[in-house]
Amino acid sequence: MKAFGSRDLIRCVECLGFKFNRQSSHHLIYEPPKNRQNPEHRPYSIQIGKKSYIPHSRSRYISELKSYGFTKDQIEKCL
Repeated sequence: MKAFGSRDLIRCVECLGFKFNRQSSHHLIYEPPKNRQNPEHRPYSIQIGKKSYIPHSRSRYISELKSYGFTKDQIEKCL
């Protein structure tokens, strides 16, 4: 997986159909598409202001997107 920052991740989640809900301090909160819910039924949160996330954070963001039912290929295509 290539390195990405907050701008790339925002473009990716919007490409996947997530809708912006609100901003909370240093995070953006997105609602998932209607037909996609993760097991916890939680919104998707992105930490903003990062030029590049550390590998652990990148992996966590990708895993969280997978929990909504997206495949790795779909995610990489949007990144």
